[in-house]
Amino acid sequence: MSVFNLYKKSPNLRDLLPESPSKNAVPSCAEYGVVGVSTGLIGILQVNEIIKIILKKGEILDGTILIFDLLNMNMKKLTLKSDQDNKEIKNLSQYAEFYSADNCSEKNNEIIRIKAKDFNILYKAKRSKILLIDVRESEEFSTSAIEGSISIPLSHLNKETDLGFIQKENLSKEVFTICKSGKRSEKASRILAKFKIHSRSIEGGIEMVKKYCAISSFKNI
Repeated sequence: MSVFNLYKKSPNLRDLLPESPSKNAVPSCAEYGVVGVSTGLIGILQVNEIIKIILKKGEILDGTILIFDLLNMNMKKLTLKSDQDNKEIKNLSQYAEFYSADNCSEKNNEIIRIKAKDFNILYKAKRSKILLIDVRESEEFSTSAIEGSISIPLSHLNKETDLGFIQKENLSKEVFTICKSGKRSEKASRILAKFKIHSRSIEGGIEMVKKYCAISSFKNI
């Protein structure tokens, strides 16, 4: 948590994040989940900062980042310095490409979805002809994975080596994408569509597929 743009010499968001990350690199709360208690706590502290600013009392988090580790109940402060180059940002429209790019548009690259039950039928009938790409993070994949699936996290999906492998496999196999709930797999299918790779996103993700497909312990692939 921090306070930006409090004074002319105060840091702003660009000092912390010089470039806006693409949507493909930042899973949403709906995809990763969020603990309600943590958002409530941070919200209270944010209000407290506003009160201090209005009353001009106390130590304000200006140029300071407060980091909470609620799992271990630890916290620390980091110093954030202001960069004069970032003060020259006056028109946010110059960053429009970060948000209007093809990989951020929900309307571009329409995807095809498949229900978990229908995927199960295909999986049992022609498993050797299926390339199942699990786009969850490696830690998630190591917990449980559908037998025969390969792990390529969403943030790595546009790497040349991974794309080359998928394109080669796609010559003889049908490509399916899967994640925890179906959100990230939809993004993955959109990315693949940009590279002319036809794929289908499994609705409901691995949570739904678990009801139909055999789950194996993690194996190095």
